[in-house]
Amino acid sequence: MIHLALLLQKKLAKLQKKLLVLILLALEEQNKRLKIDYHHWFCILKQMKTHKEV
Repeated sequence: MIHLALLLQKKLAKLQKKLLVLILLALEEQNKRLKIDYHHWFCILKQMKTHKEV
């Protein structure tokens, strides 16, 4: 019984890794599309920080 549980746990771990990779790939794909937006927001944040320091 314990052996079966361990086996299932290993299979789940493998599935989780595959899922994680798929999620990361999907995020990377979205990231390419959103890179311009990120850059835009980063510039805004930088400006806000410099205003606070002054």
